[in-house]
Amino acid sequence: MDALSWIAAIASCVTAIATAVTVIVAMRQFKHSLAENQKQIEIERLNAIKDEALYVDAWIVLPKEGTGKHKIVLKNETNGCLRDIEVKIKWKGYSETCYSTEPLRIRTLPPGYWIVSKNYDPSCSKVWEYPEAITKVDLDSRYVPRFSKDENHVLEEISFKDMHGLKWLLDFRTRELIEK
Repeated sequence: MDALSWIAAIASCVTAIATAVTVIVAMRQFKHSLAENQKQIEIERLNAIKDEALYVDAWIVLPKEGTGKHKIVLKNETNGCLRDIEVKIKWKGYSETCYSTEPLRIRTLPPGYWIVSKNYDPSCSKVWEYPEAITKVDLDSRYVPRFSKDENHVLEEISFKDMHGLKWLLDFRTRELIEK
């Protein structure tokens, strides 16, 4: 074998090694890019789920006639049922000594608007009524939101499990939504 053949053989080996290294580097970059894309997709999915959780809200209303008791409106504009809903509340009854912090608990809440009343009785045992479905039109025509700084009827927070099984807490004092 002459020198030219040796040089050609060495060049072929170097080319083969360079090609193999290039393929290995490209495969590693592909795996890294794929992992990064999967992370980004998961982050976007969780952000979409959190955005959907923001479609849950609650507020206090009074009848427009001015006669009647405070009620709570629960809004679920998500695509599915909420589970294990708990609304922490400070609620004053008829007497000055009757002040309840018993939370409102609901097992399942389908999409829509729901109105809930306290069941007052003279013995001051607080029991929440079952939620009643109400249309947005009926809600707007029959009730007005209570915007005052009434310390006798205060919503503190609402926690719930969404249709994805994630548990959320909306703190009404800070308006912060936290995944639990």
